[in-house]
Amino acid sequence: MRPVLSLISVAILALGIAAQSSAFQSSDQRIEFVPVGTEWIAGHGASPFSGDAVAAPGWFRARHGDAWQVRRHGPNSAFSHYWGGAIAVDPAAVADETAALRAAEDFWRDNPELLPNGVALGDMEPWSNVEVNGTRFVSHQQTIAGVPVLRASTFVAIADGKIGWVGVRCFANEGAATDVLVKEAQARDTAVLALRDLGTQGMGTATGLRWLPRILDDRVVMELVQTVELRAPAMGGRWTAYVDAREDVLVALRDERMFLTAGVELEHHERNPSTPMIIDEASFLRVVLDGSNEYADINGEFTTGGDTVDLGLRIRGEYVNVNNEAGSDLSAEMGTVSDGDVVLWQTDGSEYELAQMDAYANHLIVRNYALGLDNSLDLVDMEMTVNVNYGDTCNAWSSGDELTFLREGDGCNNTAMLADVMYHEFGHSFHMYSIIWGVGDFSGDVSEAFGDAMSFLLTDDSVISPYFMTNGSGIRDVAPDQVYPDDVVGEVHQDGLILGGALWDLRTILQDELGDAAGQAAVEQIFTGMNKVTTDMPSSYEAALWADDDNDDLTDGTPNMCAIDTAFGMHGLLAGGGGALVIEHEPVVHSTLNNQPIAIEASVTAYHPECAEGAVGDVSLAWSTDGGESWDSTPMDDLGGGDFASELPGVPWGTRLLYRVEAVDMESGETVTRPTNPSDTNYYLYVGELEEILCDNFDDEVLEWTHELLSGQASEGADDWMTGTPAGRGGDPDQAYSGNNVWGNDLALEDNWDGQYQADKINTLYSPVWDLSDHDNVRLQFRRWLAVEDALYDHGRIYVNEEVVWENADNGGGIHHEDAEWILFDLDITDWAAGEEEVQIRWEIESDGGLQFGGWTIDDVCLYETVGYTGDDDDDDDDDFGDPDDDDDTPMIIEEGGGCNCRQAPQQGHGPIVALTAALLLSLIVRRRVA
Repeated sequence: MRPVLSLISVAILALGIAAQSSAFQSSDQRIEFVPVGTEWIAGHGASPFSGDAVAAPGWFRARHGDAWQVRRHGPNSAFSHYWGGAIAVDPAAVADETAALRAAEDFWRDNPELLPNGVALGDMEPWSNVEVNGTRFVSHQQTIAGVPVLRASTFVAIADGKIGWVGVRCFANEGAATDVLVKEAQARDTAVLALRDLGTQGMGTATGLRWLPRILDDRVVMELVQTVELRAPAMGGRWTAYVDAREDVLVALRDERMFLTAGVELEHHERNPSTPMIIDEASFLRVVLDGSNEYADINGEFTTGGDTVDLGLRIRGEYVNVNNEAGSDLSAEMGTVSDGDVVLWQTDGSEYELAQMDAYANHLIVRNYALGLDNSLDLVDMEMTVNVNYGDTCNAWSSGDELTFLREGDGCNNTAMLADVMYHEFGHSFHMYSIIWGVGDFSGDVSEAFGDAMSFLLTDDSVISPYFMTNGSGIRDVAPDQVYPDDVVGEVHQDGLILGGALWDLRTILQDELGDAAGQAAVEQIFTGMNKVTTDMPSSYEAALWADDDNDDLTDGTPNMCAIDTAFGMHGLLAGGGGALVIEHEPVVHSTLNNQPIAIEASVTAYHPECAEGAVGDVSLAWSTDGGESWDSTPMDDLGGGDFASELPGVPWGTRLLYRVEAVDMESGETVTRPTNPSDTNYYLYVGELEEILCDNFDDEVLEWTHELLSGQASEGADDWMTGTPAGRGGDPDQAYSGNNVWGNDLALEDNWDGQYQADKINTLYSPVWDLSDHDNVRLQFRRWLAVEDALYDHGRIYVNEEVVWENADNGGGIHHEDAEWILFDLDITDWAAGEEEVQIRWEIESDGGLQFGGWTIDDVCLYETVGYTGDDDDDDDDDFGDPDDDDDTPMIIEEGGGCNCRQAPQQGHGPIVALTAALLLSLIVRRRVA
């Protein structure tokens, strides 16, 4: 267990302004206070690594069909999206709000298991009920004792008479205190005084009670707060204060401005200060006609009575008010004009006048562009305040309906002179005004990506704001491939490059496929829709699919699905794969056929066969009888319909076969294997009779398993071995192999656990002590789901009586051990256990300070006596690492085999689907070490 979210600065182009916990941060441009432990607060923070999409739980698929997928996301991966299937509802629900609300509430009433503990339909209040592009979104906001929980909601998406997408973003109700001792007026005064203590005069308006989710002492708690909206006109910004409703103390002060802190110097005003001055129509500009205020039309033209008029100009328009923070607002008296005259308004060339003119022109460009993207938004019809020449440097920010730009200095150009910065900041406002609350949400990294996309969609340039710095350099470049989650660093601008890069690549691909104009139009449609429904970085893929869909049915794909798969796959954002081949295979783990062939079957298809990527070529069966020292291979027969079959050779009793299925993608030339574990691509199959000595499936009875921390700082979660049902976080499975219980590292049994082992620890799980004195040959078999960094860094080991008998492979640091299905592990432990009165087996994780994974998850542990076989395996002992009689002490990768007779039937469909997801992602994600 470890902190799941980090405090994130909401600066838009930050140059090092970082949030400080448990203290106010004060400057003349930004104030923010977030106390220690408040790691998810009304839009703050970014999602942790969210697992791949997997099959929905068995009960849900039994109720609604097998096509449904689920992915966890949000703080502690407590939230979920379900999509891919279809639940029939009243066909009128898309057009009729009442029918839609009834359909949504019927769904939640029929599926209460989707809601967290203590949450029921009666706790949910209707929030949004809107129809967008043929889809009706109905969301409910979570309440506790009638008080809304900040940003907590459920939603259903209804299209073509079917529910095909649902989301849950709620918190468990743990019975938080509900008594209110602090009234609204008192809370307002407390908030205003807190702002005043920082040297800022503000006005406050109390907006009522809310529940504020906070992570304290490694658990999510709800604090009842009075919310107060604060505005400080002198600073051009606004804040939201959260005041404890029981103790009258400030819990948090959220700065609603978004900063752009980076460096670029521009000297040209077409786009920046390095480009030539251009002349555009003064659309919607305020004109003073003989002393009366009017507005020009879209062409910059106006009509008035008489033959001449005395004309005055003001740097204000119908949709923007440019406010000069460094003095009087720009204006001009142009004298008398006549019919047909065209007046050119030029500045004196000074920084402050140029900044005002550029801000007006660039706002006009981006506002008109946004109008074409979505003319339903209030944003495009309102008068936005744009503050320029503000008293600081190298920054800009958006407060939704207000933008602020700073003066030249410290190596930065005046940010109002930079068109890209205006487009980016307006992009934040476009995002905030687009969100369907309760469906989408505001996430800092996502909004950064959308701001960058608004810029490059207008400029056709992957470099955001060239000449932000006076030396000509830009803020950042979205073109290099940043990959999720490897390149997540916890800073919203850097992290935003992941999704921003995916949108840039999507635009490039679509323009190559469809032509420049059609490709641009397609990505604009996808971008606009994503602004409405994206929750966090991992949910962006399904948001893109919905935005691209043209028939209200995601089950048959979308027009540009292949391009989305390719672009999002390049950045690690796919939910279920990226055009690679999919191999489905039920492993054969035990055979009693002495010297007789063993039938092997598999299904091989393309993930999206309609996409160019993924065409099934040669399919083969590879095997080894000597522990992987040498391999043989034979083609598998094509049975049609994607089914293939072949045979493993007959081998004598006592042999352990390693095998895998391989398929070649004819399009890419890539070879895909099953199993998909890049460090351990083999199944294990033991041939011979086995007599059960003992088995423990962790369900039938409680045996004396113990665990302890062997090294590292002792803190909560350091010794993270636990038993129960895994939650599917951090690379773990989301259910036991058999029954309900497993043993594993951090199974995320509590919402605030992330499923991954901690850094710089050694912890271990001990089996009971077993008497094997009456047994001459002993095999260990158990179901394994292990995720551990390459053994150059982290180690997953198995010991028998303190002798290491297996550990993950050292591949030089770049190939991690990541099981994507329940693997049956098989190992002859005769040399360490046979004839011993006391035998204890233990599983260990040793981690360094870098990357962490899900660790061990084990089930159905069994010991067997081999029958009719008294020698070592026919693999030259090379897999018996630690055998004192073995000359080769190199750790070997011991693969799967054998079967536990004590287990119940495995959960059908789980392993292949999870393995499929991992297989598809393996070809797309290049992991790197995180120090």
